[in-house]
Amino acid sequence: MKIRPISRKGKNRVKEGLGSDVVVLLKNHPSNQPAVFVAPISMPNLSSKFCRWIWLQDDPDFEIIEE
Repeated sequence: MKIRPISRKGKNRVKEGLGSDVVVLLKNHPSNQPAVFVAPISMPNLSSKFCRWIWLQDDPDFEIIEE
């Protein structure tokens, strides 16, 4: 999956270390919004400190380029 970080000037920089190529580890966040749990390609496991949920629509930090 390819993603692009969105600049949020002065906000928390969660995008650092994740990169633009990521591996999807889990799908469907337990909340109502559809999301995927991703990790960087360099460390594709749940123990990576850069793992995070990305909303499939309207994520404030990332834009999904290619699934």
